[in-house]
Amino acid sequence: ERSHEEKINHSEFSELESLFSSNPVNKNGLNKSKSSFKSRAKNQQVTFIDPRRAYNIAISLAQFRTFENYDRLCEAVVSMDRSKLDLEKLSNMHQLLPTRAELNR
Repeated sequence: ERSHEEKINHSEFSELESLFSSNPVNKNGLNKSKSSFKSRAKNQQVTFIDPRRAYNIAISLAQFRTFENYDRLCEAVVSMDRSKLDLEKLSNMHQLLPTRAELNR
């Protein structure tokens, strides 16, 4: 059996990384990455959450692949559909929520 880490593919991790990171901004409030392709390659990403946590979140989200999309997952949560979301999945989902420190960044 493959581990959780092997189940997550690179594209899913990249998608999460793009959702939870931003490009650096200069003093004028302008996005530095708009200058040139070379400077974009040299810019470092500023992340809102620890990369290790982002990776763990990506792994944990793999358990929700059975849903067609995130809208269907939300519908299952709102309707409290126990046939699709058991206590373990809900508990795992709760652990994926941002911490107070992450919200305050």
